[in-house]
Amino acid sequence: TQSLAQASLLAPGTLFSTKYRLDLPPDTQLASIAQEAARVFAEKGVRWTDARNGAPGVSEFVDRLGAFLVLVGLSGLAVGGVGVSSAVRA
Repeated sequence: TQSLAQASLLAPGTLFSTKYRLDLPPDTQLASIAQEAARVFAEKGVRWTDARNGAPGVSEFVDRLGAFLVLVGLSGLAVGGVGVSSAVRA
């Protein structure tokens, strides 16, 4: 970090990102630490990720897939109902 600051590469408007990995004791409350980090670094653009939700895109995909399957099931029931109605009339 000191070498980067001495190189004058960090200035307003430059893009810079870094990642930190915290080694916390097993009994640590992650929710409270995440809230504290969001409070302290509110204007710094911090993003918090942890092992509780390692792949957030997977849960969104499963939710969308579930909604799609519900739609397909209801469509199948509607088409089946029309088919039964036609068979009864015939």
